[in-house]
Amino acid sequence: MKKSIERFVKKLKYKINVFLVSLDEPFYGWVICLYNFLKGISSPEKKQSFGDENPDKIFYVIRLNWKGVGWATFFETVIGFAILAEKKGWIPIVDFSSDEIAIYDKKIKGNPWEYFFKQYEDFNLATVYKSKNVVICNEHKIVQYKRINKKNVLARNQLIKKFKKNEEFELYCENKIKDIWGNYNGENVLGVYYRGSDYNTIGSTIPGMPLMKNYELFQNELREYIYNKKISCVFLISEEKEVIEFLIENNKNINIQFIEHPRYSRKDNFDISISDRTPNNISRYENDRYYLCDLFLLSKCNYLFAPLTTGTTMAINLNGWKYKDIHIVNNGRNK
Repeated sequence: MKKSIERFVKKLKYKINVFLVSLDEPFYGWVICLYNFLKGISSPEKKQSFGDENPDKIFYVIRLNWKGVGWATFFETVIGFAILAEKKGWIPIVDFSSDEIAIYDKKIKGNPWEYFFKQYEDFNLATVYKSKNVVICNEHKIVQYKRINKKNVLARNQLIKKFKKNEEFELYCENKIKDIWGNYNGENVLGVYYRGSDYNTIGSTIPGMPLMKNYELFQNELREYIYNKKISCVFLISEEKEVIEFLIENNKNINIQFIEHPRYSRKDNFDISISDRTPNNISRYENDRYYLCDLFLLSKCNYLFAPLTTGTTMAINLNGWKYKDIHIVNNGRNK
């Protein structure tokens, strides 16, 4: 009987996810608001007190006890929770330092968020955990937004400006920009993103995950887009080394740039999410730094050609609706 109930609940959750995938605005937003409202009733966010300081402020601590997700998902979720906090007049603060949050090996100390980003308007955890009014976020709320919506993009872009890159990561990104573009001043730079093909294995079991086109179909669509938009330079990102090689080989008349770093091979086991491992024995931190830098450079391009993944939505939000054109490569979503 217990197993039958568990199977029923699992099937019901699957059907609900399929239903959400099929919705567009305004219905999608309405359903998400209702879900979060009900989740707030079943698991209310309660104020806690860690001291007597800052009695006139309420801090909203964002903790995400998730595994098997990448930094784009972490980043987009943090921004979503920060929007909720600002609407209530609270101050969002990100704390990924808990032992329950296994982003990195625990030999690496500190708050992993601060390896790349500063806190909201330069507040700090030490201040928060001496304060009188603190709320811990309900991590099960849905705060990511996977639709391309100008109003939402602009709102998230304004929030992102309050979570600046830290000095080390800012310098790292600036140096990569110089390496990639140097003195290039063209206005027709196309950012191209081919998401690693674990989306067609692991992702194919998750409702709503976009399915990637094979190299040939992707290339045919890309070639037509480059011709129509008179693209003079391409900045390419992908987790797969073979797609880099394939697109360079088949677009020899185009200036294709990419950041040199270890990548996965199609020969690797894609039954494991690429968010759960790193290529060629580099550390998870190093791999995440490459990936985030790729996305920041992608957001600096003039055009965007990509599937609608979380990394793509992060690049669009970083860009702040300044792309001349956004072309979503659509191969359908898993249902």
